[in-house]
Amino acid sequence: MEYIKKLNEIVDNFDAFCKESDWNLTVDNQKEGIKFWQKPQVKGVQSIKTEGFIEATPLDVMKVLCDNGVKQQWDPTFRDFELIERVADQIYIQYFTFSGFLIMAPRDLLLVILAKLTEDGTYYLSFYSVDRDDLKPKVKEYVRSRIIQSCWKLEGHPGENGTPQQRTLVTQMSQFDIGGYIPAFVISHGVKENSNVIAKLRPIVNQTRTQSSIGKSAN
Repeated sequence: MEYIKKLNEIVDNFDAFCKESDWNLTVDNQKEGIKFWQKPQVKGVQSIKTEGFIEATPLDVMKVLCDNGVKQQWDPTFRDFELIERVADQIYIQYFTFSGFLIMAPRDLLLVILAKLTEDGTYYLSFYSVDRDDLKPKVKEYVRSRIIQSCWKLEGHPGENGTPQQRTLVTQMSQFDIGGYIPAFVISHGVKENSNVIAKLRPIVNQTRTQSSIGKSAN
């Protein structure tokens, strides 16, 4: 199936794409241990990449990324989502809506999403936009954005006490066209927010882990 092939290609080509020579390091936050890169914009397409550690296992991080119920805590523009179709095991078509910010109108996305665990214990969450107005027609309230390719890679590393996969190196890349005319200062604001996404995820992952541990202890 086309969806499965393309989603797996995003995963398979992830490392090569992230190592391409035209990435420009635009944020090096040594305090937070986070780096953020951008490629030159081409015909309205933005390309971004960010990297940093989260003190949790890859599974802990993956659970948070897949939980749309907490998504607004790390992406304040997130409004709502709707499961449209289950394509195959761990592959779904979902519809998302996002609030506007500054002078930008609200956006929406229709995505096909794959959650994948490889043999070495690395988790991937890959997705891209699908043109399926038959599943979710465009509405005047939202400008339809387009994600060409996007992927999270969650790679386990030993913790300070030597426990396997106690830390996760999180790498996220995305190529997208936000749609419509966007002034440069609005784009800069959005890029700044994206550069902080791993820092925003950390306390949510930690809270989720703590709640899970308490639940297991009670049982």
